[in-house]
Amino acid sequence: MAAELRNLPLLLGLGLDEISVPAAEVLDFKRSVSRLSAAECSHLFDRAIGCAQTADVDDLLTTQHSGQAEPLLSDELVLLGSTSRTKEEVIQEMVDSFCISCRTNDRDLVAAALWAREAEYSTGLGHGFAIPHCKTDAVTANSICILRLVEPIDWDSIHGEPVRMVVLLALRESEAGNTHMQVFSSLARKMDDEDFRQQLLKLETAKQVTQYLSSQLGLAPAGERESSGAGTH
Repeated sequence: MAAELRNLPLLLGLGLDEISVPAAEVLDFKRSVSRLSAAECSHLFDRAIGCAQTADVDDLLTTQHSGQAEPLLSDELVLLGSTSRTKEEVIQEMVDSFCISCRTNDRDLVAAALWAREAEYSTGLGHGFAIPHCKTDAVTANSICILRLVEPIDWDSIHGEPVRMVVLLALRESEAGNTHMQVFSSLARKMDDEDFRQQLLKLETAKQVTQYLSSQLGLAPAGERESSGAGTH
């Protein structure tokens, strides 16, 4: 039962606080644990207890599992006060955040996809902003990563302006036709708005950044979730 990822919410609802899985599955389990709320898992367990048939429990777990989707925006992907001094260091720091948030199985492939795009043309937009982007299934979910620098750096921008803020867009290649692409396009258009750019530069916390972008892009605000507290090794 513990070997099936879809059973994880039910096990956490039972109070399980440590899981031992094969090394190859650790990333998937960590990613799932990070998305789950202890309170919601407990509620799911109560509903499972109320089911009359095993098939009803199976349906409940299937619905729960299918509804789990990584949000485009996450506090873990907002990096404020970066001391990176070069474009290379910035991209490395942002790709590292994908690893920390369990959004990639291969950081090297993500970095390679970003640099391949940079080789085609500079993603420096002017006004102190850059939008590096890529399409690769090396990321496990479509994502927006934000990084704000303490000191502006050179980005080989067309206008020669140093960059103070970087907005990285990562799209799964196999899902390139989905509605998230519309969100990315909307974000790119908003970067032309001076008020929008200035607001991003003023916000003080990761939570404020995700809430502001959610409202500007018409996304459901990320709710504050209570950590499940389970460990995976």
